[in-house]
Amino acid sequence: MKIKVFALIGLLSILLVSGLACDGGGPTTYRLSIVVEGQGSVTPSEGSFTSGEAVTLTASPASGWSFSHWGGQGSGSQNPISITMDSDKTVYAYFTEETAEPTQTSAALPTEQQPTATSTGSELNAPQLLAPAAGETILSKKPTFQWSSIGWADKYDIQVATDAGFAAASLVINQNLGNVQAYQAPSDLANGTYYWHVKAKSDNSQTAWSAVGTFTIG
Repeated sequence: MKIKVFALIGLLSILLVSGLACDGGGPTTYRLSIVVEGQGSVTPSEGSFTSGEAVTLTASPASGWSFSHWGGQGSGSQNPISITMDSDKTVYAYFTEETAEPTQTSAALPTEQQPTATSTGSELNAPQLLAPAAGETILSKKPTFQWSSIGWADKYDIQVATDAGFAAASLVINQNLGNVQAYQAPSDLANGTYYWHVKAKSDNSQTAWSAVGTFTIG
């Protein structure tokens, strides 16, 4: 009888120890690792979590960066996302640097190249008439005409007429010149009032005619 009792006690002890061994002392946990590509952070950054636990991952980009997408055992571009811990997991968070949109700028042109309010197309600011002065009465019958330089121009046109509208029949001078800012009348002009203007040109552009100058001979 005593042998049976001792045998029963031994069997119960074995079953108790086996039960404790199977229990393992607590719930199963899994490891979460986070890898960041670019500049930013993820919360939580890592840790151990109970099996079956849902962990919410939130990506936070650094200044000048934006969150792109998840990788590894995370996927998509939704932020935040939820990961179920049913195994050890490694999740990648990808951040991309923000690129500022280029602003369209144009190099400032010198003053003489800026379009005028009334010019169109390729017309730019016209030369300024220097001599003869506006309304001046002169004695020379072969006056010398002078005007300001336009930096980009390499040609100038000059017209001198007896009519303010520069009708063809009234033109006494109608010349295409090179890169000069002065021109003398090639022959004597009769006494009277004259009108003149100049424009600057290059192979690609030309100005409008300048303001009309007037002078009188005699």
